[in-house]
Amino acid sequence: MVSDIALVAAALAPAIVLLGLLSWWPKHLTHWVAPRPLLTIAVAVASGVGSAFLALGIENVLTYRPWSIANLGGLALFALIAAGLAEEGAKYLCVRLYAWRLPEFREPYDGILYGAAVGLGFGATENISYVLSSGFETAVARALTAVPFHCALGVILGYYLGRAKVRQLEGERWGGLHVAGLAWAVGAHGLYDFFAFQSGPFSIFLLGAFLLSVLFWSVRTVLKTRAVSPSWGGVAPTVQTRFVPRPLKPRNPLLAGLLGLLPGLGHFYNGETQKGFFLMAAGLLNLLVLGFAWVLVTVPVEVVQLFLVLFGGLSLAGNPGKLVESLVDSPVLVVLVTVNVLFALFCAYDAFQTARTSQFDYLDAPDKRTRFLQSFSASYLGHLAIVFLFILAPILAGGQKKPAQSGPVGVIEFELVSTPEKLDGFSNKPEGTAKGTAPKTQRKVEAAKPVPTPVPGPVAKKSQPAQEAKGIPHSYNEYLSWKIRRYHDLYFERVVPGEYTVVQYEIDSVGNVTNVQVLYDHTTAPEDVAELAADTVRDVNPALPLPEGVESVVITELFWDGTPIGNPGSLEYRLSQLPDGREVTPVDATSNS
Repeated sequence: MVSDIALVAAALAPAIVLLGLLSWWPKHLTHWVAPRPLLTIAVAVASGVGSAFLALGIENVLTYRPWSIANLGGLALFALIAAGLAEEGAKYLCVRLYAWRLPEFREPYDGILYGAAVGLGFGATENISYVLSSGFETAVARALTAVPFHCALGVILGYYLGRAKVRQLEGERWGGLHVAGLAWAVGAHGLYDFFAFQSGPFSIFLLGAFLLSVLFWSVRTVLKTRAVSPSWGGVAPTVQTRFVPRPLKPRNPLLAGLLGLLPGLGHFYNGETQKGFFLMAAGLLNLLVLGFAWVLVTVPVEVVQLFLVLFGGLSLAGNPGKLVESLVDSPVLVVLVTVNVLFALFCAYDAFQTARTSQFDYLDAPDKRTRFLQSFSASYLGHLAIVFLFILAPILAGGQKKPAQSGPVGVIEFELVSTPEKLDGFSNKPEGTAKGTAPKTQRKVEAAKPVPTPVPGPVAKKSQPAQEAKGIPHSYNEYLSWKIRRYHDLYFERVVPGEYTVVQYEIDSVGNVTNVQVLYDHTTAPEDVAELAADTVRDVNPALPLPEGVESVVITELFWDGTPIGNPGSLEYRLSQLPDGREVTPVDATSNS
């Protein structure tokens, strides 16, 4: 067992190391100096600690009424507002009200220093609460992820604030840079939480890639900003000029145009790296949207559904058949193909014109067109991201819109197949049983590990080899849990704690759900409430086909709140001991039973 003192030290260590690297400048290997008073940095860190409690209060207000998150678009909105805006807004207020007013805050790097100090104060406070509750392994994991990310968010915000301070001292407008810095920090934080609140393998991969990208950008920005800050060994630019593209090497216009048909490639050939990245990212998003729509229209919906469940932890929302019919009847493919073609032609034309202009060294660099292309690509990229998150992603919702519900303060109700392990205390109860309780002071975690989500019933402590031996794989059992969880809310809104219902039903080889009935001899819930549990099972129809060789199954399902029930030897007692509260009796196609 590790003592609390050791855990606190482990929680603080990564923040202290990062703060030291940012605050001290090495004149040479053995001689480091601190160009800014350490007291001001310490106060900035303390204000970051205060920002953590301020953000907690804001999050409690934002989650006072439950958020019913039924799709990835809703999850993105929650991550952006209740996590990103609340936390980064609190940090910005601390930097703006204290560090911004310091006479020492006058060079570009000062913004990064004090912004990161506030971020590390916030991250250290948050880290202590997680490490004390989860142990040393969490300290190691967060030392490599969450703490550096909070530091990077401070660098993002501080980079813009440092530029704004220089503009203010020169008598120029600077307010727009504050807005830009806050917007980028909120967006990065929201995207991080959007990936972290999911537990599918694809989202975990995107989370890691995004984290590495942000950390790489932060290190690069720190080094570049120190190079233009005199107090930190750099040299300030003598004249602050607007951006002018560097002269381009002569290129073959025809070859540049042909390469430009693949967005970004022609611009890489021309030496326009930044513009090329923008255009290539926008082009890839275009193709992703087109490919997804094409798969939905051409591939059988059952195959798409099974693939998403098994590999992405998601499912098509609502009525998949109706969704596909509406896409087939719409000109979505024609529109998306047209968008891709026009965008490719646009990129080819710009690459051709840029290469053609670069052949004449007496002409000025195409500054206006370069600026237009970069701003156009960035806005287009943002537009596609919004479309993907709020229009296409809800197709992968795994649920349908539910009526307004009442519940404990801070409960976030999920309809994703791979539900986060913890989100504002939701994991305190088994998924699909009575709603979890979430204390008002409970904080969310920033990352979640994939866990089974048995519903309804207590969390399974081990697998169920008896069922697997009868021909029903555990994956199908989890699939049934997920399907039932999508429709069970009305029952658990009406049932009284301690009451339970046993429902028996059949599934045939093609997935039809039939003979649904409540076993009232083993049910304590009132009849009208018990029938809601039966309706939940009826809503599962149709289910996926059974494994080959299984003609049908008879399933006895227990709906209860996870507490011990029934007398030893009773049906309800036996069901409560099974994973998911579900007993499956397969009928072999070769037998007469």
